[in-house]
Amino acid sequence: MPSANIQYSEKYSDKNYEYRHVILPPDLAKLVPRTHLMTETEWRNLGVQQSPNWVHYMLHSPEPHMSSTSQKHRNFVAEPMGEKPVTDLAGIGEVLGKRLIAAGFDKAYVVLGQFLVLKKNQELFQEWMKDTCQANSKQSADCYQCLHDWCEEFL
Repeated sequence: MPSANIQYSEKYSDKNYEYRHVILPPDLAKLVPRTHLMTETEWRNLGVQQSPNWVHYMLHSPEPHMSSTSQKHRNFVAEPMGEKPVTDLAGIGEVLGKRLIAAGFDKAYVVLGQFLVLKKNQELFQEWMKDTCQANSKQSADCYQCLHDWCEEFL
């Protein structure tokens, strides 16, 4: 498993233990079991790198202020695209939506077309979004992941 996109927090401690958060990219996060905490073998198989004797002690859902994007993503990926407006894509709010519409990308399927023309390449797609509608890295990453996951589900 590639571990290049796994993020690690700084270590912190209380009087008994040392802690650190491990943030997995979405493609790895969906492999984490929700029924139990992982054994060392399980988390190492995902590509998590820690010194020996670290223990998986908690699962953490996204922060409450992030749930609207996460819900927007789940809603988009849950059904066929049809005539959904560009603002239904995760990462695309009112401001970016207006910029995309002004550039001729009024529907989600038009943005999907560009995503496919760029061969689903994340770096190229995010650069295109930056150039086309001044999307920041989080907005373009959210939109990329939304389209990627939709393609996995429907194409």
